[in-house]
Amino acid sequence: MSDYTAANIQILDSKTLRIMREKRVKNLSNQYPGIAISFIARLLESCQLSGFPEELAIKRYLMKDKSIVPSQELIECHKELLQRLFRS
Repeated sequence: MSDYTAANIQILDSKTLRIMREKRVKNLSNQYPGIAISFIARLLESCQLSGFPEELAIKRYLMKDKSIVPSQELIECHKELLQRLFRS
């Protein structure tokens, strides 16, 4: 049996979450220097919004593993984020 209890749960504030997300994007950008940091940031945000697992999206779009099939929700979220970018 696990020693995991409700005391192990931490609720992070939005600033901490933003900082963690920025670090994740920067680390992935360093790991995959040929891919635009803005694409990586949108990809991770699309995962968060759609519920698609980040690790699968990373395999598909950064590691170029075409055997991973993205969900329609991920694709639609990414399209919407791109449209917002161009509307600004």
